[in-house]
Amino acid sequence: MKAEVTWIKDMRFIASGDSKCGIVVDVPEEGHEGERIGPGPMELMLIGIGACTASDVVWILRKQRVQLQRLELHLQAERASTDPKMFTKIHIEYLVAGKGLKEKAIATAIRLSHEKYCSATNSVVRGGATITASHRIIEAT
Repeated sequence: MKAEVTWIKDMRFIASGDSKCGIVVDVPEEGHEGERIGPGPMELMLIGIGACTASDVVWILRKQRVQLQRLELHLQAERASTDPKMFTKIHIEYLVAGKGLKEKAIATAIRLSHEKYCSATNSVVRGGATITASHRIIEAT
């Protein structure tokens, strides 16, 4: 896996990886926070964690032929107050909607993602962060 990050101006960068899809990364200087045109590096990490575990959960539930209609994740992170201000705690709430969803299947998919498949969550846990999860099931009509 490779990535490139190129400075644009101020504290803005254009980044891309093997996919060649570019994204603006913005680290606004103090007093210019309202002028952001892209997420910051830690924001991207949190988004990556969410996308990683979400894709695992969808993949696992599809293999089980679960009638998934919607999956939405809400992530809340806390960071250390001193540099390097690493993540210390992350809570992920999974909102799962579908027909005939079974509590055990949803809980197992989330657990497997966290414990076995998601390299992003495992990376931050090994870095010292604590990740907790909760989920809500919505029965679709």
